[in-house]
Amino acid sequence: IKAAIVPLGYWLPGAYAAAPAPATVLFALMTKVGVYAVLRVGSVAFGPEDGALAGLGQAALLVLGIVTIGVAAIGSWAARRLGSLAAFLVMLSAGTLVASVSTGSVATVAGAIYYAAHSTFAGALLFLLADAIGHQRGEVADALVTGPPIQQKVLLGLLFVLGAAATAGLPPFSGFIGKLMILQGTLGFPGVRWLWGAMLAGGLFATVALARAGSRIFWKVGATPAAAARLDPRELAAIALLAACSVALTLFAAPAQRYAAATAAQLAA
Repeated sequence: IKAAIVPLGYWLPGAYAAAPAPATVLFALMTKVGVYAVLRVGSVAFGPEDGALAGLGQAALLVLGIVTIGVAAIGSWAARRLGSLAAFLVMLSAGTLVASVSTGSVATVAGAIYYAAHSTFAGALLFLLADAIGHQRGEVADALVTGPPIQQKVLLGLLFVLGAAATAGLPPFSGFIGKLMILQGTLGFPGVRWLWGAMLAGGLFATVALARAGSRIFWKVGATPAAAARLDPRELAAIALLAACSVALTLFAAPAQRYAAATAAQLAA
């Protein structure tokens, strides 16, 4: 339930899209707590030396994780608000993580740890951007419809491109690196074709959904701007901090990967 895995995760899109922006930043982290519980308890209680309990639930979690990716990908196309789109992408990342850790592979778990950090920063960034964009579009808010032009369209547009590219897993950003680590770690694992297909298709769906959202918000605009104030410096600082974290995770991918690999090895031991 906490990791928002189908069929127990349908609460997430509505709850996250309705919450205030600062709360959703915390929620982007809290969803990963469910994945952490699966990984931590699974490595201790259901490890390879635990007799009849060894690998308990791994096959089911793999299937449910893949199904969650599919449901979230379809939901991202059906989202009518930018906040709802961000919520479905958080659900997609949770499905990716649960499917990855269910393999039990040390290399895959290392990739999942790196991807968990990436998806937390990227998801929180999208939620704050949805709130900031909504404030500058008047009554339309963050709805994915034609609305008034945004005052700070260059700044918010560049930040949106960064957040969207990272979230969708496009190179050279951290999302691409994390997915590549996971895919490499699953080589030789039974059912790898299903996981590869789900992750690649989910990334494609996310890319198209984010591109469509960006075009409707920044390009298909009316002639009259809304009477909206510019971004508060504190809000801009929070957005810039999350963007910087995502960029730093890309620039310092090598030490982050080593840390994730050491953590995965410790869990396996």
